[in-house]
Amino acid sequence: MGEDMGIHVIIKRKVKPGHAAKELVPLILQMRVLAMYQPGHISEETLCDREHPGECLVISRWETETDWENWTHNPERARIDHQIERLTGQKTEYHTYSPMVPRADTEKETLQQVDCIIAC
Repeated sequence: MGEDMGIHVIIKRKVKPGHAAKELVPLILQMRVLAMYQPGHISEETLCDREHPGECLVISRWETETDWENWTHNPERARIDHQIERLTGQKTEYHTYSPMVPRADTEKETLQQVDCIIAC
């Protein structure tokens, strides 16, 4: 499964609720705005764990792994990431994933994919 289906990058951070969490939001927004202008960037979504409020997850979608790698070497991104790690007191975790099956935008497409998997 490949590069033509894009990649998803899961970014995990932990932050103590309160003052540090309030300082984290503007940094994440700065990073998101910068990412939006990078070649190959598709989207970003930032989530907080409902059961563990200090755990945050960013799902970042990129057209290719090369696009993602180029973004990781951006000096401005590195500067903001360093600020985030200082604030959280922890290294940010990065994990890259590729889709197992092509994305289906409709129920019909999903059912067609399931039929194909069963038939194979």
